[in-house]
Amino acid sequence: MSQIKLHKKLSGPKGEMLLDVDFTLSKGKITALYGPSGAGKTSIAKMIGGFMKPDQGLITIDNTIWYDSQHNIFKKPQDRTVGFVFQDYALFPNMSIRQNLIYALPNKTSLPWVSKILDVMELSKIEGERPEKLSGGQKQRVALARALVQQPSLLVLDEPLSSLDAQLKSKIQTYLKNYSEERKLTTLLISHDRDEIESLSDYIYTIKEGKIVHQGKPEINTNTLNNKLQLQGKVVRIEKNENHQKVVLDIAGQTITIEVNLDIQISLNETFYLNRDVC
Repeated sequence: MSQIKLHKKLSGPKGEMLLDVDFTLSKGKITALYGPSGAGKTSIAKMIGGFMKPDQGLITIDNTIWYDSQHNIFKKPQDRTVGFVFQDYALFPNMSIRQNLIYALPNKTSLPWVSKILDVMELSKIEGERPEKLSGGQKQRVALARALVQQPSLLVLDEPLSSLDAQLKSKIQTYLKNYSEERKLTTLLISHDRDEIESLSDYIYTIKEGKIVHQGKPEINTNTLNNKLQLQGKVVRIEKNENHQKVVLDIAGQTITIEVNLDIQISLNETFYLNRDVC
C-alpha cells in the first residue's frame, strides 16, 4: 500500500489555492485522479516525483518513505523509482527511439525487454528515428515505453494516451491494465478523459480546487463538479497576453475560442473541459 498526504499553497483559477489531499494507491491497481484543469492534479504528480516540494505531508510508496515533512525526509527525484509520462514527453532529442529506451533501463541485462515494448507500442519499424521526426502520438508512445522499461515501483501517467487514435488507444489500454495486474505495479493515472478513466482505472479520486470531493469505483458522477454540463474539447492553440490566455478548442470538429485565467496551466493537445451551467 502507498499513501499520499500533501499540503501546499498553489496558484489556482481563482487566485491562491490550498492543495490538501490524502489518498492511497494499491499495488497491481490503476488509481485515477480526475478533475478539471487547474484542480491540482499535475502538481500532485510533480510532488510525488520530487520535482515540487510540498509545504507539509507524507509520501510512502510500497512502504518506503519518499517524503516526510515531520521527520525532514526528502528523497531526490533521481532516488525515487518512478516512471513518468508527462504531456511534454521530455525525450532526448539526440537519441533514437531505441536509444531513449535503452538509456532508461535499470540494467543492460533487460535489453530484450526493449524490443518487446517497442513491438507492443507499434514502434519497431521506426525505432531508429529521432524525436524530431515523430508525430505527437508517436512521441507519446515512446514516452510511455520509456517509463515501462524502467520497471518502476510507481508509474505516473499524465494524459498518457491523448494523442492516439481510438484503435491504438484501446490496444495500449488493455496492455497497461494487464501489465499493472501481472507485475503488481502501482499506477497513478491523471486524466480529463472520462472514457479513458472508466476503461483503465480501478478506483477514482475526483479533485476540485485542490480537494478530493468524490471517490469510488469508476462510475463517475457527472454532477460531482457542481451540476454543470461539460463540453470536452482538444486544445489546438493558445495565445497569451498580460491579462489572460485565449484558448482555441476543437469540439466535435467545430472550433471555439475562450478566455482563461493565466494561472490555469494548459498544454497543446490536452483535453479541456468547458463547464456550462445546467438549467
